[in-house]
Amino acid sequence: IYIRRGLRHEATHLAQSCNKNKPLKLIKNIEKKLHKSKIKALNSSIKVSGNYRKELEAYYMEDKPRKVKQIIESYCL
Repeated sequence: IYIRRGLRHEATHLAQSCNKNKPLKLIKNIEKKLHKSKIKALNSSIKVSGNYRKELEAYYMEDKPRKVKQIIESYCL
């Protein structure tokens, strides 16, 4: 399950890259929807990437396989 989540996380970054390396802004109030268990990982990722919004979207999308497929199709194909 962790591998699948990681792939969806990175696939979200791929879609962001296809969107001129910008966040997708698909979900309103995304901060309130992110599970508390992912907050610590989010904070660590921000230190590496430096982009809060992009990492926030990627962590949120980890549990949304259908949405990840949709964003890849919309932004990259």
